[in-house]
Amino acid sequence: MIVGLSEGASSNSREVVQASDILAKIERGEPVKYDGVIIEGDLNLSELDLPTEHVDRTEYEKSLGLAEELKLVRSSINITNSEIRGIVNFENVIFMKSTIFWGDKFGVDAHFLGAKFGGVAHFGYAQFVGDAHFLGAEFGGVAYFLNAEFGGVANFLGAEFGDIAYFLGAEFGDIAYFGGAQFVGGAQFLDAEFGGVAFFLGAEFGDITYFGGAQFIGAAYFLDANFVGATNFEYTDFERMYVRWGQIEDVLVYNGEAYLTLVKNFKNIGYFEDADDCYYQYRREKQAMRGWSERAKYLDTLALFSCGYGVRPLNTLKVSVILILIFGGIFKIFNVLQVSPSHQIITFFLQDQEKPSLIESLYFSMLVFLHAWPHPKLRPSGRWKYLVLLEDILGWLLLALFLVTLGNVMIR
Repeated sequence: MIVGLSEGASSNSREVVQASDILAKIERGEPVKYDGVIIEGDLNLSELDLPTEHVDRTEYEKSLGLAEELKLVRSSINITNSEIRGIVNFENVIFMKSTIFWGDKFGVDAHFLGAKFGGVAHFGYAQFVGDAHFLGAEFGGVAYFLNAEFGGVANFLGAEFGDIAYFLGAEFGDIAYFGGAQFVGGAQFLDAEFGGVAFFLGAEFGDITYFGGAQFIGAAYFLDANFVGATNFEYTDFERMYVRWGQIEDVLVYNGEAYLTLVKNFKNIGYFEDADDCYYQYRREKQAMRGWSERAKYLDTLALFSCGYGVRPLNTLKVSVILILIFGGIFKIFNVLQVSPSHQIITFFLQDQEKPSLIESLYFSMLVFLHAWPHPKLRPSGRWKYLVLLEDILGWLLLALFLVTLGNVMIR
């Protein structure tokens, strides 16, 4: 009761400003500056008689409610730490100067659809109790939404951020729409929390993008998004992120935990090839890091070329073919093989030659590698039998490695 009375007293002690007074200042082009006040009534700029500027719109933009005649707001707007109890309708307007709503509480829906912010836009620590509509909005300067709270839907569909957009620590309690948004100057979503589904479908990230420490409690959709600059998912927490590996492979900033989390995510949503490619790049970049012992580097290099870290069975086949060719060449050059004198069978390759041909040597090498020897007419001479034994052992090892790798990528 005491806390309630205290809060009530604090609220009642604040100055109450009528929305009509603010609208009158805007209409006259006067600066609007308030701090720690309560604004009663609707801030509806659509009713003001303001000069306009024509903007060409596509038919699709028109269907979304983006007007071609935008009202010009010459006033600087500086309303901080205040409570706006009515609807805010700043749709289809051009703010020619900086706009500051730092620490404000929007008690009802806030509409900035199609708005153009010519200067810096400050919404840091703002609280949107209802829905926040920034569909098609354009931010010419830096956009600050640091630690902003979106209680309802946050709609930034098709929004354009010409400079960097700060959403550090922002909380999205409901669905967050960023589909088709353009982050020309990059975006920072460090420690942001997405309580509902987050849509970044078709978004354009032009510069460095940070999602470090962000939490996606609901699913996150990044399909068809384009990441141009470096992208950081360090310490990001998510269970379902719908993004294709090809979208981020060239821009993802290396972090072991982020890579492994992405691998797990791809498997969870059935993108198994993406999971393999992500893990492969993770191992390649890990290998490139300094501080490894020589032994570890050799083993890692062996894993790379022999099986592509367990996700490239074709590598094993390539290595097998190379070994067959190498051993076959050695057998021919050093006359490792000799014709068994007691054998009367004449093979297609050998015919009546005393020494095996190159093709016959390769054939013998393949039989050894595939564990199908002894050859009906050829045998190794002297100590060369140990070389043949070595190829046989390597064949067993690579066959087992191939089966394991193949099973890893085919049996999910």
